[in-house]
Formats: sequence, C-alpha cells, structure tokens
Amino acid sequence: MVRQNITFSFGTSSTRAGGVPLTVTLTLLDNASGCVPLAGAAGPAWHCDKDGKYSMYDAGLKNENYLRGVQQADASGQVTFQTTFPGPTAAAGRTSTSKSSSRWTMRRRPGRSSPCPRSP
Repeated sequence: MVRQNITFSFGTSSTRAGGVPLTVTLTLLDNASGCVPLAGAAGPAWHCDKDGKYSMYDAGLKNENYLRGVQQADASGQVTFQTTFPGPTAAAGRTSTSKSSSRWTMRRRPGRSSPCPRSP
C-alpha cells in the first residue's frame, strides 16, 4: 500500500499502532552507479510494533496491517514515513530508546562492490 503514515491499518480495520511517534527518512542509493540517488525506486517500510510484534503475523494481530507501506523515492532517492518506534524483537534482542526522529540510509550493494560513503 502506497502511503506515508503507516501507523494505522487500512481496509477492514483502522487500528492505530501505539508507541512513541517516529519520522523515518530512507535514502535509496545505487552503489553500482557511484552512489547516485535511486529516484523513482520503491522504498518499503515494514517493522514491528512497540511490543516487538508484527501485524498480519503475530497472534492477535492477524487482521491488522499497520507499520507497513511503500513510497516512490523522490529525486534525492528519499522516502519519509510517519510511524512509531519499534520495540525489541526476539530475533533482534535490542532495546528501544525514546528518540523521536531518525535518518536511515539503505544502499543497494550488488555483488561485492564497496559501500557508498555515509551521509551526514
């Protein structure tokens, strides 16, 4: 589903994921072409809720579909999502913080090419 605010379910449910609000900007870069922005690329977001549970998969959330969406990257290769800070999952084993905004960069790394330099 193409959308910027992924905090709520769509379709037959309108349940909103609880938790600390978070704005996430993903930058999609093409490493094989000199780290140029991937303008027009699909930028997906999908993560667990504050309790480490995934909509559509975990017990009690099978009829929900929040915290997932996709957008088309702008000319800078960026997509921005309004979401909530994810909690620790059994696989990750990490704890969350109360940070209310973040910047993450995704890089396409075909083969063994070197990574793009980090953005400021």
